[in-house]
Amino acid sequence: MYNTESRTKSSFKNIIFTVGGQLSKEVLAFVVRTVFIKTLATEYLGVNGLFTNILSFLSLAEMGVGSALIFSMYKPMADHDEERLKMYMAVYKKVYTFIGIFILAGGASLTPFLDVFMKERPNIPHLELIYILYLLNTGATYFFAYKGSIFNADQRAYIVTANTTLFNIVQSVVRIVVLLTTKNFIAYLSLSIIVVYIQNFTIAKKADKAYPFIKEKNVQKLPKEEAKTLSKNIGALLLHKVGAVILNSSDNIIISKFVGVVSVGLFSNYSLIINAVKTTFDMVIGAVGTSIGNLCAKESDEKAYQVHNAILFINTWIGAFCVICLFNLLNPFISLWIGDEYLFPKSAVLAIVISFYIQVTMRTGEMFKSASGLFWNDRYAPIAQCLLNIVVSILLVKKYEITGIFIGTTIAMILTKWWVTPYVVYKHKFKKSVRLYFAKYFWFTAIAAVAFIVTTYAVTFVPGNTWIAFIGKVIVSAITPNVLFLGAFFKTEEFKYCLNLIFKRRQIK
Repeated sequence: MYNTESRTKSSFKNIIFTVGGQLSKEVLAFVVRTVFIKTLATEYLGVNGLFTNILSFLSLAEMGVGSALIFSMYKPMADHDEERLKMYMAVYKKVYTFIGIFILAGGASLTPFLDVFMKERPNIPHLELIYILYLLNTGATYFFAYKGSIFNADQRAYIVTANTTLFNIVQSVVRIVVLLTTKNFIAYLSLSIIVVYIQNFTIAKKADKAYPFIKEKNVQKLPKEEAKTLSKNIGALLLHKVGAVILNSSDNIIISKFVGVVSVGLFSNYSLIINAVKTTFDMVIGAVGTSIGNLCAKESDEKAYQVHNAILFINTWIGAFCVICLFNLLNPFISLWIGDEYLFPKSAVLAIVISFYIQVTMRTGEMFKSASGLFWNDRYAPIAQCLLNIVVSILLVKKYEITGIFIGTTIAMILTKWWVTPYVVYKHKFKKSVRLYFAKYFWFTAIAAVAFIVTTYAVTFVPGNTWIAFIGKVIVSAITPNVLFLGAFFKTEEFKYCLNLIFKRRQIK
């Protein structure tokens, strides 16, 4: 049955299910992590982070495939062209089966070399078996779950999200029960794999029921011209997504190799919180992504430039606020949550949040680049970023230990995509000098830096290491920077533009 709802209603349902699913995922992940830390040794936490990131490199084989195929199915889905949809689903099945086999085979071939990724082998029995279980869990995704893509093409992503959320709850409950009753890491992983297989099998059956034609065997080959376009889109998305994956995954491997697997476990606690904030940020900003695409297609470049400046302003404000809160609250929260022995030094936390700030403020350029179809113009930037990240992080870790790794990640971004992406957008979309971008960026960032210093100083007036003191620090971190931002920006064009949008929206209501 095809989707008969309006785009607005479908979009609303997708947003509600996505936000609800993400919130439940973050809460459950926090609960599972707490039980994990209380029941298993810290080395298990490090192994969890290390193996997850090793396998994410193998998953690069998938990057770009899913997005390109779903994009290609939009038009035939709108036209109810079942023959064309069958062609794309057949391609999807072949590609994902190949990727699943590639990941399983490639991952298995790394088993004898696990010690290469670790400074010291942790005192954990059956380490190779644990790795294989992680590998099976990763490979499970590619043999059934691809069918869920047809729901995304039909603006019914909420069906996949609801299924994922349900099984995420089941998996979290199973994990908690197993950890509390057995404290057995292998049982914990084995039951998780079973739940993942059932989850993927369930969504595949739902797709078969909703679109029975995808089970038909009489499938023609995709026309050469469409296959060529599909390959080009996959190639473009692959180059841009490789950088993001390696940037996010290489740090844990470098930490494990040069600092130790225990530090990987410590970093994973910080990552759990930071990624939750970043995911929420991406949801808020991503909600306007399709509107930007429509804007770039229909409105003038000058209008798009004006909106770009407003979004850069909003991104910087929200990003700076998140960084200030994270820097001042991460260590106090982790200390109260699981203890001082899980803390990083302040220098490492500072390097982590600076990297976070650069990533979130880069989103403005990325959004307008994608909306304008400028994928190939900066195709080499992600590759350069990957190489620089690895080389610089390894060089710095020898002198500055774990802090050096996060500094290396920041340097890699600044030397590549941080300036290349806005340059491409300003040159090819706005037809303006990129100096206009950096003038605003540095002005916004200078105000953010002042707010950071003032707030960090103000937090020191809330002494103690209790939950009451932590709440006091939350209040100071929430109010101080926003008051300063408001005082600095309330006369700017960008602030007035945002207020005008809010005012118009209220008038419409």
